[in-house]
Amino acid sequence: MREFAPGIHLVESTVRFYGVRIQTRMTVVQLSGTRLFVHSPVPLDADLRRDLDRLGEVAFVVSPNKIHHLSIGEYIDAYPRAKVFASPGLPERRPDLAFAGVLGDQPEPGWAAELDQAAIGGNTFFAEIVFLHRASRTLIVTDLVENLDRETASLFGRTLARLFGV
Repeated sequence: MREFAPGIHLVESTVRFYGVRIQTRMTVVQLSGTRLFVHSPVPLDADLRRDLDRLGEVAFVVSPNKIHHLSIGEYIDAYPRAKVFASPGLPERRPDLAFAGVLGDQPEPGWAAELDQAAIGGNTFFAEIVFLHRASRTLIVTDLVENLDRETASLFGRTLARLFGV
């Protein structure tokens, strides 16, 4: 975990998605008090859990689109008091998970004082909920913005991105 801006930490990880290793990133926002907003959760291991617990209390876990849900179950098990929120369409895709709500254009009261959000549609595959951390003026996105280069993306990944117009 590394600090990106005051109150914002990033965790880089890799996941397997349809058999392809993909780099992913989780964003952790420190809200007022000791509450944490976990955006796009990555696999939770003992070191990451220790880092999160030192930072504060995981209060919210958010899947900002329909493909950033792979590790949510680990967070539900580890942090049963956390409220988990889904992007539109995810509850139907993951009926095995209990969500506190579905995200839209209006921020939830638990983070509305510190984060703005907007639903971005128009993507061929899914909508994405983006967040703005007002204090640092940081826009938090997942697949709406991609950084694919020869060092971080496989030839297969770059080829797929080109085919899909990324």
